[in-house]
Amino acid sequence: MRKAFGLGVIVAALAVTAGAGGGRAAMSPLDQHWLMQSAQGDVYEVTVGKLAMQKGSNDEVKKFGSMLSEDHSKSLQDTNKVAKQLGVKVQAKPNPLQQAIITILSKTDDAAQFDSLFLQIAVGDHKVDIQDAKEEASKGQDTRARALARKELPTLQKHLQTATQLAQTSSSSTS
Repeated sequence: MRKAFGLGVIVAALAVTAGAGGGRAAMSPLDQHWLMQSAQGDVYEVTVGKLAMQKGSNDEVKKFGSMLSEDHSKSLQDTNKVAKQLGVKVQAKPNPLQQAIITILSKTDDAAQFDSLFLQIAVGDHKVDIQDAKEEASKGQDTRARALARKELPTLQKHLQTATQLAQTSSSSTS
């Protein structure tokens, strides 16, 4: 009994100390997951944005690639800053699915085919990104992670709108 009481006191003291430690308290799984996904997604978007700038068949696709690269570079800096404040280690590399998409896009030699594939992927990817950011913004426990998700939403929505418009224009011009 005495051991259990002593352990309980230690755990309670650690919880109070962690809470007073300026943001080093235990992170919720949602916050951790979102920060890691956000960083991986940012690295992925910077990479595919650069591919679009190189391989795109028209100036609009190349401009969109530049927008992705610039916006997600900034987002990655913000994500890394918040993750560091919260003591969360994030991977600065795309996940395996994202890496496979990068490989496919980089091996697509036909510029029009690249545009079509790139834009279809960008539409689907940004729909998921928006859904994930909305979930973090509404259900996340850490105020800094929630604020970052809210900050990123307008940019993600702009990317989705641009990708959708370009995909529609691209499909109507190839029909």
